[in-house]
Amino acid sequence: MVRPLYIKLIFILLTFSVFAVLLGNNLYIYFEKNVPSTYEGVNVSTELKKLFYDVPTKTLRVVHVVSIFKETYTRKVTEFLRDPQGTYVYYKGSYYYTSSRARYKYDSGKKTYIQDPRGSYVYLSDFPWARKEEDKYIISDFYRRYDKNVSEVYYYLSLYVVDIDIEKIFVKSMTPILSVGNTFKEAVEKSAKLYSENTNIYSPDKIDIVVTFNRDFDKLARIYILASLQEDTRYNIYDRSYLNELFKIISLEDLLGKGVNLSFRPPKYVFSFENYTQHSEKTTMDKYYFFENPVNGQYIKKRVYSSGKLANQVPVKVEVGRYYSYDSKNKSYVLDMKDGSYVKYYKAPWETESYVIESTFYDYIFKSVEVFNFYVSFLVNVLDTERGTIIGSKSFDYFDTTTLKEPIDRFGSEDTNSEYLTQIASYKSLSSSVKYFLQEIFPLSSIIGEISGTKITLLSGENIGVKRGYVFQGINDGFTMGYFSISKVYKSTSDAQIFYILPSEQFKKDTIAFETKKYPTNMGLTMRIYGSTDMFGIEAGYTNFDIFGNYNFGILFGYGYKYSFEGTEELGIYHLKVYSLLTQNFDVFLSGGIDLSDYTGDELVYNFFASTGIRISSYQRESIFSFGGTAYYAEIGLRVTFGDTLQVIPQLILGLEIKY
Repeated sequence: MVRPLYIKLIFILLTFSVFAVLLGNNLYIYFEKNVPSTYEGVNVSTELKKLFYDVPTKTLRVVHVVSIFKETYTRKVTEFLRDPQGTYVYYKGSYYYTSSRARYKYDSGKKTYIQDPRGSYVYLSDFPWARKEEDKYIISDFYRRYDKNVSEVYYYLSLYVVDIDIEKIFVKSMTPILSVGNTFKEAVEKSAKLYSENTNIYSPDKIDIVVTFNRDFDKLARIYILASLQEDTRYNIYDRSYLNELFKIISLEDLLGKGVNLSFRPPKYVFSFENYTQHSEKTTMDKYYFFENPVNGQYIKKRVYSSGKLANQVPVKVEVGRYYSYDSKNKSYVLDMKDGSYVKYYKAPWETESYVIESTFYDYIFKSVEVFNFYVSFLVNVLDTERGTIIGSKSFDYFDTTTLKEPIDRFGSEDTNSEYLTQIASYKSLSSSVKYFLQEIFPLSSIIGEISGTKITLLSGENIGVKRGYVFQGINDGFTMGYFSISKVYKSTSDAQIFYILPSEQFKKDTIAFETKKYPTNMGLTMRIYGSTDMFGIEAGYTNFDIFGNYNFGILFGYGYKYSFEGTEELGIYHLKVYSLLTQNFDVFLSGGIDLSDYTGDELVYNFFASTGIRISSYQRESIFSFGGTAYYAEIGLRVTFGDTLQVIPQLILGLEIKY
């Protein structure tokens, strides 16, 4: 009896001692090894205590500073400032040199540009790609160019704020913060603005887990993984080693002596993160950077393939300022600055053709750039402590490549990217993947309560970690009844909306429901390709489905290209169509639109029309677990054209339809 009494005494002393500490100070600043408490004249501990002082009662708050990182960049910047004596003008998103500083206005009577000191137009002298001389007059101010080198410093403060329920020795909130500033003090001050509680309320209905990481696991990666699990709220999380570590450092060793261990109730599952590998390196790479230049660009882009795959794009020089048309009679290219769509490029010796249809021209910069490569991988094992078995296991890896400095415009201005932020992005992506994987192993489950029309009451809520937007699958006697989405969450119940019911099924009270990530999605999109004796075309639009997966009606917009065997040129028809379901494979439609024709080449002829009829289709849903399907169909109807004379034309249209 001595040993149990001793343990009880230790627990009582522990409880009173901790509460005594909390009465005096319930906020602790904890620095990772090799992280200084004072940095560039800023007392980090003092500043963080000022920022995170508002701690809830019966709570121990730990601000854990994981890293302080400084990055310095030097980059080239080109700026343009308004200056009446400047030699650059602004056109289509960029700046271009001009030798003329005169201003002009447009004389509509003479249909010409005349000099005027107050005019809105300037003359862009070096504009060889202008189709005609008038195109060189543009609306712009004058600008002067300034080139300079800019040095920038960024400070990154990584920390996480942990709120611990001191009664249950339970982590109820863990929030990672990455704060960035141009000075270190600014980064510290921003950390409080970025903080918001990532609260996970303890509940006996949740899954008890312990999370363990091997010693090599990166501290920042660990933060984001724990925070993602914390945000999920379906778990009671006990990071046992971390809590032991914190309490040893903070107070227990001083209060009760060495060798005192915290007591935790046995978890049902252990999430073990193992085999951590992290590798980074910097390499150099030669890259082409293309920048559009519609004024005097000398290059077009050409694709280079290797083993049948696109390997790169390279610049190819063209004959600047000359457009060509193809003369089919003489089988040659002729200069045509007004309507020509071809340009001539300087071909390689093995090429037979030197003309290509092109309207986009470029300047380019060829540069050797430094690239940061970052790789992370680890293994997650999920252990059932009662059975002593692994119930889930998966390896995760992430590779990212970031160019640290690269040109962003024709003038060589540069932009920089952060090595540090590349790592953080990797950790965030991996933590999301881990959360999704574990959700599939531990789907939420509950009982369906009251049912009213398409509304359902689920007999669980915050107590098991239900969140708005989660989708549940209703099950009865082993068969799926349908799916519903959570719309509102309360402490122990949730409101939900049914969005899909399987054919011949219905939801029933007191049956089970499981959270699911795979469920029918209703995009409501319909695509059609059709043809008739004088036309072919496409239609696209919206289809309305009911919760049983059947469609009711739809609205389509379409274009049909008309072809004629009489040598006339047809511009096609544009129409709007509405259809309504009568049975699964039979519906009626009504459409109207405009029929465009150009018979003379000078006069545009158009007529309005309306049509109606029936549609017979082979439509079948892809499965009972999905909306939509594919069908061949035939439309039979009458088309009425309202022109100089009223024409009634019978129609037969055949087509292919896909509903999503």
